[in-house]
Amino acid sequence: MLPIQFLHRDAQDGHHSGHVEHARALVAGALDAHPDGVRLDPLDADHLVRTAGLTLVDQRVVDGVDEAVAAARDLGYPVAVKAGGLVQLSRTEAGGVSLDVHRDDEVQRAHTRMTELLGSAMSPTVVQRMLPEGLECRIGLHRHPVLGDVISLGAGGSIAEQFDGLALRILPLTDCDADRLITEATVGSAVDALGVGARAALAAVLLRLSALAESVPEIAGVRLNPVLLSDGHAGITDVRIDLLPVTPDTRPPVRRL
Repeated sequence: MLPIQFLHRDAQDGHHSGHVEHARALVAGALDAHPDGVRLDPLDADHLVRTAGLTLVDQRVVDGVDEAVAAARDLGYPVAVKAGGLVQLSRTEAGGVSLDVHRDDEVQRAHTRMTELLGSAMSPTVVQRMLPEGLECRIGLHRHPVLGDVISLGAGGSIAEQFDGLALRILPLTDCDADRLITEATVGSAVDALGVGARAALAAVLLRLSALAESVPEIAGVRLNPVLLSDGHAGITDVRIDLLPVTPDTRPPVRRL
C-alpha cells in the first residue's frame, strides 16, 4: 500500500485517531443540523478532505466584493473567482467562474457581473489561486444500493460530466486497485504521458479518498472536478461532498454477494 497519512496508526503520536475523530466530529455536527442529509458548504468540504491529507488549491471563502479583493491580494494574483452557491460550475461567469483575474479592479468587476447574473449563488464567494494548465481529471464517489461505495475516474472539466467513459472500482481500494483504475480510465494514457510522478500523485488522491470514505460512512457522495494533474502534482480545484445518515450494520463483518 502507498503511505497514507489518514491511515497512519503510530500509537506514539495518535495521528490516525486524531484525523479520523476530527472528520467524524465535523460530519456529526453537519448531520445534527441537517438530520436528513446535507451538501457541505465549500469551507466544511475543504476541512473534511484535509483530514485525509487531501488539499484543495489555496483558496479563501468570503462574503462580498471587499472580502474577495482582500482574499485575492492575500493569495497573490492571478486568481479565480467562483460562486460558492452553485451545485456545478463551468468556465464562464454565467456558469459561476471567472478565471485569470489579475488585479483588484478586475476582481471587483467580475464579482459585480457575476452577482448580477447569479444573485444569491455568489454567497459565499470562493477566491482561489490559479494553477498552471494541466490534465483535467474528475474523481467521483457514490453509493450503489447493492455494491456499496464506488469510486470513479474520468476526464475532467464541466463538459466532460455530460459524457460516459468512467472507470469504476468498488471500495476500499488497494494500491493495485488504484493503479488499474488509472490504466482503465479514458485519461490513463494522458496521465502516463505526463510522467511517472503524475500517476503516483493521482493514485495518492484515489487512495486517500477511499480511506476517508471507509472511515466516515456518512459520506454518500464526492465529486472532485477538475483535478489538475501535472508530473508529481494533483491540484484539486473543486470539491462537493454529500452526507447522509447511516444506520450501523450489526451483522458479522463478512463479504456478501
